[in-house]
Amino acid sequence: MIKYLISSFLLISSLSANSFYFSEERYSDAIGRSIEFKGEITFLENSLEINYTDINKSLKYSDDTLVYTQDEKIIELDSSQSKNIIEYFKVLILLHSDDDSKLHFLFEIQTEDSTTVLIPKTYIKEFIKKIELKKDIKELKDIKLFLKNGDTIGIKIEDEIQ
Repeated sequence: MIKYLISSFLLISSLSANSFYFSEERYSDAIGRSIEFKGEITFLENSLEINYTDINKSLKYSDDTLVYTQDEKIIELDSSQSKNIIEYFKVLILLHSDDDSKLHFLFEIQTEDSTTVLIPKTYIKEFIKKIELKKDIKELKDIKLFLKNGDTIGIKIEDEIQ
């Protein structure tokens, strides 16, 4: 039963690429404002690529390596920034992967109606307070990360790219 509930909140799981249009809203507690981006997100086996179409920026994660490109130039991130982004990407990949046992190992899972709340139980709690997932029918549509520093990152999954 729990596997069904978790699976219903996850994106399509397969080893092939799944690409979606998305919008992202980041709230920065430090400056007290939100910024919105639009783009495309592609899930591959154990990797993730995000292209922000409105600001000509991309992030590619694979094999514990993050490549950040803006205006066709590779941008170096400090190790702390890179580590945090990699951890967020690992969480997104996990949510997409349908790995029920790993989800239960890393999170306490609370489900009510169309919302599931994931409370970190392991090292993830050092930077994420909780994650809220919302579904529309059986597809994951919203992911909201509540970070320890007071920031939030909200991702709205839109149409699949064919």
